[in-house]
Amino acid sequence: MIRKLRTFLPLLGGILALSIAAAMLSRWLDAPYRTTLLGMMLAAYALLHVWRLFQPDLRSERKKTNDRVTRTGQLLVNGPVAALLVGPVLVMQAFFAVEPPLPQFAALGAGFVLAWCWWSLAVHRWRIWARAKGMSAAEVQRYGEAARLLWPRGHFFERTEWERWTMQTSPMKAFGIATLAALAWFTGVVLLLGGAEPSPAAHIAVVALPFILCGALQYLLSRTAQLTRLRRGIQVIVAALLAPTIATSVLWFVMVFVFGRAE
Repeated sequence: MIRKLRTFLPLLGGILALSIAAAMLSRWLDAPYRTTLLGMMLAAYALLHVWRLFQPDLRSERKKTNDRVTRTGQLLVNGPVAALLVGPVLVMQAFFAVEPPLPQFAALGAGFVLAWCWWSLAVHRWRIWARAKGMSAAEVQRYGEAARLLWPRGHFFERTEWERWTMQTSPMKAFGIATLAALAWFTGVVLLLGGAEPSPAAHIAVVALPFILCGALQYLLSRTAQLTRLRRGIQVIVAALLAPTIATSVLWFVMVFVFGRAE
């Protein structure tokens, strides 16, 4: 308890001295006390920051490298997450005239899935890059957890990293996932449009993106399989063409025979 008090004594003394100086300066300048205190606090912070810039860096070169790698991971891995979370909502508001709140909730859900997929892929690439920079596996895990880049070992969400579930994905499983992704895409489009006719640009995006998405998923999910380039290329082309076709057929069947709608 006494050690903790000794730790906070310099901070409390500095705050007290700053308050007294601000009171005296406010009377001398005939200015509001709170404004003067805020200005002095900002000035003190700036001076401390400048003082730290001229202090020698006592960290080891290894720790400097590890910190630099971690900051890069925070920027490149966690940075795009916020944009991906709100991106679908902004795109929907810009290109589609829809009534709230169901489409907005659907767009937020899509943004969450996109952000999680980005983290899953990017954090795996960051692990590889960090190891290439000389960090050990234990250091990558420790620094990653401290920077909120990685989940603890054994955690449920830690298993959603790209490497964890792509290592055991066969080409047929990859095709099934691509088909489900196309089905989710077309279902979301139907819910968002609600029977309205999209603009030409939006219509091209609605039709073209599932083919690109399915081909990319087929390639990425089954890339660990031992296949020749020709066979892998054929599988990607087949998935890009066939998965969206199956998805639209399933959606049409459900709409016609289950809900009695064909539009």
